[in-house]
Amino acid sequence: MRSRSEILGLGGALAFAAGGLGCTSPQSGLFEATWCAPKPEAGAPFVMLDDMEDGDDVPCNQNAGEWMIQSNGTITSPPSSVVTPTDLAGVDLTTRAGSLRALHVAGTLEAGGFVQLALPLGYYDLSGFQEADFWARSDNSAQLQINVAVTTEAAPQGYQTGATIYPAWGESGRPNNVALDALFSGGTAVAAGDLASSVAITFTYVSPVSGPFGLWLDDVQLKRR
Repeated sequence: MRSRSEILGLGGALAFAAGGLGCTSPQSGLFEATWCAPKPEAGAPFVMLDDMEDGDDVPCNQNAGEWMIQSNGTITSPPSSVVTPTDLAGVDLTTRAGSLRALHVAGTLEAGGFVQLALPLGYYDLSGFQEADFWARSDNSAQLQINVAVTTEAAPQGYQTGATIYPAWGESGRPNNVALDALFSGGTAVAAGDLASSVAITFTYVSPVSGPFGLWLDDVQLKRR
């Protein structure tokens, strides 16, 4: 069984995977209306890292790498591979108004087994941001406790904090979020400047029991201070 630090450390290596040029226009029809927006002007309150709408495996506005997945369980996407967004259907289309695609990973994990999604950043300066926001939900009635971590050049194991994912999208009608000031590495709180050369944001679920799981992830963005 891997330790939690070993699991979180995978994100640093994944961030260096060969990448594309960022978001690309969807193929045609309905999806043409909602694809990755242009990079916001300096000082805009939010910066979208990936809205998933273009359907490819690279984040918005980042010439850094591809979304990658790691797991030691049986999952829908092959471990150590790129992962691409899935078309939303049914109630998700109504609930996630304006969003047509999201990342989805599901499968079976043993107790202590993990799955990790890694978003490459390419030495992105996160020191001017207050929090990371994202929309997520679990596939079943159970809550999922996940670790959200930022890996940096100096801390490849990642500065991390926890987040609770509910069966409904977000938390009380708002996106899930983690305060970047609340991140820790080995019991040490993140300090000013620690996130100046960030290479990835990782989302890791470690299963407390053996059994099936399902996790959706959408609209990953940063909020400025």
